[in-house]
Amino acid sequence: MRVRRLITLISEEVAVEGYRFRLTGTVPSECRSCKLYRVCIGNLKLGIEYMVVAVRRVKHYCPLLGSYVRVVEVEPQPIELAVEDSMAVQDIVFTYRAKGCRDSSCPAYRLCNNRLIEGTKLKIISVSSEKFSCRYYGLVRKVLCIPVDYLLS
Repeated sequence: MRVRRLITLISEEVAVEGYRFRLTGTVPSECRSCKLYRVCIGNLKLGIEYMVVAVRRVKHYCPLLGSYVRVVEVEPQPIELAVEDSMAVQDIVFTYRAKGCRDSSCPAYRLCNNRLIEGTKLKIISVSSEKFSCRYYGLVRKVLCIPVDYLLS
């Protein structure tokens, strides 16, 4: 399975191959009016973890950070989720719906509560043998997914 690489900008201090990051929260209004917005965080998705796979020499000054940002190539990383056992089939595509579980003592809690955006289309790329009994959803299984719009054909 091959994933599409993206070009983005990250702080020069962390612009090294192997660095992982996730876009969380809201985008500052200053960013939306910046001429580099589309190549910076404008092409990243909330809740997806990215890994830097190449660092380019080009850098730009970011007035919001007050420092330089470097042009990097990133790849989205697989997402661990818990899905109903009957849906845990490799290569199926589904639309993500948050479970909204509040039982933090559940061993699958972090798999059910992530920062993905509702409606994200995901493809299951690997199914684990790890299963959990959920009082709300019955039997759930751990899977690895990737957003379909990042997959190369």
